[in-house]
This record gives sequence, C-alpha cells and structure tokens, in this order.
Amino acid sequence: MKKKVFGRKLSRNLKSRRALSKSLVKALIEHGSIKTTLSKAKFVQKDVEKLVIISKKEGLNAKRLAYSRLGNNKILTDKMFTEVAKAFENTKSGFTRIIKLPKRKGDSADMAKIEWSRKVSSVEGSKTKKAKVKTKSTKIEGKNVKPALTSPGTKSKKVKSKK
Repeated sequence: MKKKVFGRKLSRNLKSRRALSKSLVKALIEHGSIKTTLSKAKFVQKDVEKLVIISKKEGLNAKRLAYSRLGNNKILTDKMFTEVAKAFENTKSGFTRIIKLPKRKGDSADMAKIEWSRKVSSVEGSKTKKAKVKTKSTKIEGKNVKPALTSPGTKSKKVKSKK
C-alpha cells in the first residue's frame, strides 16, 4: 500500500530526479511543448507551475530564484519574465496542460505531450536566421543553370559542355 509517500520517484535517486526535472522544465520553456511519458509530464508540471508563479512577480528576488531554478540560464529566465509572464498575466493557475498520446511502440509506455495552456508568443517577433548556401552557376550551351545544392562535405560533379 502507498501510505505517506509523497511525490514521484521515477525509479531514480534524488540527484537524478532533480536533473531530470530541471532539463524537462528548460526544454518546455525553450520549445513550448515537449513529448514525454505521462508520469514524467505529471512530475514536471508542478515545477513549471511554480516557476510561472515566480515569474509573474516582479523584483530582483524573483528573478534570482527563477535564474537558479533554470540552471543559471539567462536567456530562459528572460523569456520567462517577458513572454510567459505576459501570456499568463491574469491567470492564477492552470498554466500547462497534458495531452495524452498513443502508447510508445517499443515498451508500451503511456506517452503525453505537455504544453502551455495559452499561446506564448515572443515580444520582438520570431526572427529566424536562415543559413545561406552559395551556389555556383555554370554555363551550358549559353544558358545560366544553377546546380543542385550539396552538403558542405561533398564534392559537386562538374558538367562538361560540348563544343
């Protein structure tokens, strides 16, 4: 019988549970949603909820506490205080939701997706940097033709033109 046992152990020792919790919280803040097992999603949900409540408070003490809980990651701490706190400004609880997914094929583990209950958008807008790949144009019978893109480590085949 399960009496006077608080929390979830997840078949790990204390240090491993703390490391797992910290990494799942960081992944959720960074990506917005994560796919994991149902028990891990329920395990990390309470930590994320507490962190959102901390980030809604303004002040140096709250920032330092969130900074330490996120593994001294300044980028994620700033994201919590700007984007996430603004999205849940008028909400007291229920910041995350768990959506059940089909069982994993390999070991039949219950899978779930944990995500924000509201849309968390960036303040500055999403600016993505696209890698520019240079292409060489070759002349084939008087026409400019661009060859197919190749990965950086492979050599491209040169086309011989008939004269």
